[in-house]
Amino acid sequence: IIVCAGMAVNQQLTQRAIADATRRANVEDKIRKHVIEAGGDLNAMRLANASLQIARSPAEAAALRTDLDQARVLLSTHLQEALSATTDDTVKQRLAAIQQAATDYVDAAREFAELQTRILTANGKRSEIAATFAKGLDTLRAAPALAGSLQRAVVEERLGAADVAFGALREAAWHYAATADSSLRDVMDKASERVEAELKAARTALADDSASGDFNALGAALTAYGEAVQTTVSSQNDMASAMMLKIRPAVDQATGIMHDAVAFAERGARDTKDAAEAEAERAGRIDFAL
Repeated sequence: IIVCAGMAVNQQLTQRAIADATRRANVEDKIRKHVIEAGGDLNAMRLANASLQIARSPAEAAALRTDLDQARVLLSTHLQEALSATTDDTVKQRLAAIQQAATDYVDAAREFAELQTRILTANGKRSEIAATFAKGLDTLRAAPALAGSLQRAVVEERLGAADVAFGALREAAWHYAATADSSLRDVMDKASERVEAELKAARTALADDSASGDFNALGAALTAYGEAVQTTVSSQNDMASAMMLKIRPAVDQATGIMHDAVAFAERGARDTKDAAEAEAERAGRIDFAL
């Protein structure tokens, strides 16, 4: 009777211990899965930000920013689910640190996206201005004032030189937008000065007030192009600063913490699973002994 009673009590205790160990193992495994999912979300955020750096249009940049925000929402959701499942203060601190690092990263990435959109918009504006400039040159070449001018050859030569200098300005501007090579800024400044000088020489040679409006339009186009270039230059500088001071530190921090959190969650799930299996094995040995 005593043996039977002992076996009954032991069975109850054992079942309770096994149930507790199994529950802890399931909780740790759930945390592990959520943390791994959050790691995937962080990678998606990094991919979206990397794609932003090579976006070719404002619309593409906007779509990638949406992808970034969606990945951020998923990461927050998975981290919150992991937080809700754990009672371990260490795990909570790790997950909260990831949440903060991810927030810092997204804030920096959004700033980067805005700057990239500004540059892409300026690129499009430069193309429009270049078309206006080319049309203005054609208008001057076909102007009645030029057709009857004794200085026609000189004016056409100066307009051609202005066209070549403007082409050099455009080429340098596109290369700068693609590479952020600071040496190209001097090239752009000199090309712009050359365009202005050639237009002034052509205007002086023609000496006809009827063409003043056409020359003024070319000067306005050159000024607008220079402003668009300056937008690109300042935005490129801001992007470089954001990348160096905000984005890289934030993503490095988030990645490092995430790596540690995944390893910690993997270890916790493995340890609790081993504990549950050990508890079941111990119970089996006691039952056999009894």
